[in-house]
Amino acid sequence: MEMAMMTAARIQNQPTQRLPLVGGLFQRLFFHHVVLVTVPIIVLGIVLIGIARGAILKTVNQDNLEIAARAEAHILEYMNGIVRQLKLAAFEVERYQLDEFSIDRFLNEAMGEEVLEEFQYLYAVDTTGAVIATTVLGSDELPPEGISAIDAVLSGSILATRSVPIESQDQTPAVIMAVPLENFGEITGVLVAEVDARGIWTAVDEITVGERGSAFLVNEDALVIAHKDKSIVMRRSNYSRLESVRNALMGIDGMVDAELADPDNPAAESMMAAYAPVQTAGLKWGLVIHRPVAEVRTYTMQMQLQIAVLTLVGIALALISTMVYTRRLVRPIGALVEGTNRLSEGDLQYKIPVAGHDELGTLATEFNLMAERLAQIQQRLRRVEHLDTIASFASVVAHEIRNPLNAMQINLHLLRERVDSRELEYLDVISGEIHRLENLVREFQTISRPPALNPQKTDINDLLADIVSLQKGTAAAQNVKLTVEYDREIPPISVDQNRITQAVLNVILNALQAMPKGGHLSIKTRREEELSGDVTIEVSDDGEGIPEEDLPHVFDFYFTSHDSGSGLGLSIAHRIVFEHGGQINIDSSSDRGTTVRITLLSEPPVDISSPVQEY
Repeated sequence: MEMAMMTAARIQNQPTQRLPLVGGLFQRLFFHHVVLVTVPIIVLGIVLIGIARGAILKTVNQDNLEIAARAEAHILEYMNGIVRQLKLAAFEVERYQLDEFSIDRFLNEAMGEEVLEEFQYLYAVDTTGAVIATTVLGSDELPPEGISAIDAVLSGSILATRSVPIESQDQTPAVIMAVPLENFGEITGVLVAEVDARGIWTAVDEITVGERGSAFLVNEDALVIAHKDKSIVMRRSNYSRLESVRNALMGIDGMVDAELADPDNPAAESMMAAYAPVQTAGLKWGLVIHRPVAEVRTYTMQMQLQIAVLTLVGIALALISTMVYTRRLVRPIGALVEGTNRLSEGDLQYKIPVAGHDELGTLATEFNLMAERLAQIQQRLRRVEHLDTIASFASVVAHEIRNPLNAMQINLHLLRERVDSRELEYLDVISGEIHRLENLVREFQTISRPPALNPQKTDINDLLADIVSLQKGTAAAQNVKLTVEYDREIPPISVDQNRITQAVLNVILNALQAMPKGGHLSIKTRREEELSGDVTIEVSDDGEGIPEEDLPHVFDFYFTSHDSGSGLGLSIAHRIVFEHGGQINIDSSSDRGTTVRITLLSEPPVDISSPVQEY
């Protein structure tokens, strides 16, 4: 015990070194979390930027192809309608078997009734190229494009088309078309028509391709016959050097990643191209959609910029959330470090705030329990030190008082033989006080030299029954109702019967002193299943109760709240219980009485034969 006290004193007196706070831990955790969170976001952003570029290019190309396909279908529908009209006119002309008068009348009537409203003029010629009939007054000669179309038909084409050169912005666009005139499968002539091509121009002009894109139509000679920029049509630009034009005239549709807007101008803007053939029987044109590469690149840059901004926002949010999370994680650790420092400084009453129910919360709870246990151990060490002082003093007092008391008792006995019987009552008073002093000396001896324990298997219920039977008279005299409630499942346990009897009796006497005007005293026993079958004795009264400020001192020697008490009863009971390895607790308040619980081990400690000094 002396060694334990010296160790405790050395721990309290030695200088303490405060542990550093967790600033470095916060930086390390924050850095690691930043790396773990932001690196995937950055990698994802880079991947998305790359994917966005490919997706935009694919979307633009697909959009261009769809525009080209729709425009191709529209132009073909327009041209097929004209071809049908021309072939119907040719069928009617064939009926007249090259009769000039009949053919001339039919052609002029058809033009006059607007049956062929898309046609500018009509020529019916024989195989030599001589004009049989025409809707043009006074004209016996075909334009050069008409002659070329006739040659193509006579060479075996079922339909020949030639675009009319545009000389000025005011000139109406036109296309020369020619179909054969047959009689019993033999070509007997050719029907030539100049068709108003404004519908084709309008169809091409209405094609919308992005913000600055355009569409153009080329004929079989790769000459541009329709374009928003009419100057290109007027100068009869040949676009055969463009891959898109060549493929379209070959009957292929597809895309070109980049080509010049104007093959004749090396400084022309680079274009993405989508192309589709505009071809039917005798018609061999090509449609090309151009969209500036710079415009597509702008779309791509905008999308990539948006992804980059979202990535940066994600990184910022990740940094903020990481900082908040790291602070929330480090704060409990800082509280633990602060608690460790306070504990090392001897502040055992400091409590670490418990935040949450995770591992750190559990650690804080266990730390508080450890500090509480250390405080209890420290209090016990102080009690042991105080007890040793009292024991030493009690031993001296008992030794110095016992001998004079013996002499006084002997002399008092001699006086009884000599004094008058009328004065014996005074001697009785003196004898009673001497007896009380002898009892006090015996208590001093119990404190200073407690006897060795003599454990025996004991039925606690029977032990309490004997104690209760001795106190029934006292209880009845104080108008106290005494009730008992025993748990018959309690097995015998090893205790020193005399010492436990003394401890329980002291508790009962203390309870009776608390009820001078009567009350109720209850004694119960039970087996604590959660404590490996330990036995609890519970003594409850409804007396005056103990003030809250006095509860920490009820087991201190010579502390009492009763005028007639010595202040040793509960202290001795406390010591006896701890000698058996048990616990004694008090629950009391001024308005509901006091309950004392004594818990004894179902299995005795390794050795309880010698008195326990440290508790």
